[in-house]
Amino acid sequence: MRALKILAVIVFFYKGSNLSAQTDGDSLKTNADTITLTSNVIDQNVDPLPYKPKYRRGIVYITKTNSGGIYTGFVVSENETELVLENRHSHEIANINQREIKSMTPLSIRDDLARIVGENHHARRYMFASSAFLFEPGKINSTYHLFILADADYAITENWAVSAQSIAFYPISIGVKSAFKLDENNYVGGGIFGFGNVSNSNNDDFFLGYGGIVKYTSGSSNRNFTIAGGVLALKSDVLFSSSPVNGAQFLNLFFSNLAYCSRLSERVVLNLEGWYFPEAALGIAGVGIKLVKREESCWTFGCYTFVNLESNTVTINFKVLPIPYIGLSQKF
Repeated sequence: MRALKILAVIVFFYKGSNLSAQTDGDSLKTNADTITLTSNVIDQNVDPLPYKPKYRRGIVYITKTNSGGIYTGFVVSENETELVLENRHSHEIANINQREIKSMTPLSIRDDLARIVGENHHARRYMFASSAFLFEPGKINSTYHLFILADADYAITENWAVSAQSIAFYPISIGVKSAFKLDENNYVGGGIFGFGNVSNSNNDDFFLGYGGIVKYTSGSSNRNFTIAGGVLALKSDVLFSSSPVNGAQFLNLFFSNLAYCSRLSERVVLNLEGWYFPEAALGIAGVGIKLVKREESCWTFGCYTFVNLESNTVTINFKVLPIPYIGLSQKF
């Protein structure tokens, strides 16, 4: 009997110890779950890393989307889901889904003008000066200067054209012009011409002179410059009523020319040009605004002034008022 009581006590303590161990085990398991849950909550509350922009501000991009849309403008803002572009020419705002972006192409200033506002269809002429850009085959380009002097080119090919000039609608000059493309942004060209007095019935006084010019143009139709040089040979008795100078039948007047074009907006182009005649120590400077909204025609408004070139100095002669200039260019 005593042995049975001892056995019962041992069994009681054995079961109790198992129960205690199981309870402790459950408690540890519960604590582990609590720790795991707390860890997950902490991970979810961690602030995400700041978004790093992919595109630069102050640069114009052409954005193409998977749906075929094309957007041009400056980057205003961007995040993980959306890109905002502003077209400062049309003042339009485009909100583009980042996942829809197919390509983003940054543009230079030159490309910006060409792709946003298009080509300058009147880039062959500044004011009186002209560039070496290629001709448009089959097209006639005419320009009226002050509605007194006019010149016209008929393009046989993109490299060759015939030209004619007139004063007060009397054709006084005919010639041939050329233009060749060296690469994407560089062109060379030139021309030769002869002129006469068609209103004079005396054959001796018909031919008044001849000339030639070579030129180099660099840039796009929207922003470019041209350097040119040539000679204008005039019959001596046209300039002097007395006998020809040194017995020469023609007097050669060499000249150089520098012209610059910069497109300011979709409709407005700034033109600058200067002429230098070394024999006469004479310079002429001009500035004008060309309105290029229409491809078929454009107006140019500006002025010229004479520049003194004495003692290797350049000073504007304020005694000579600027000469107003107005021109009309047309294509046929």
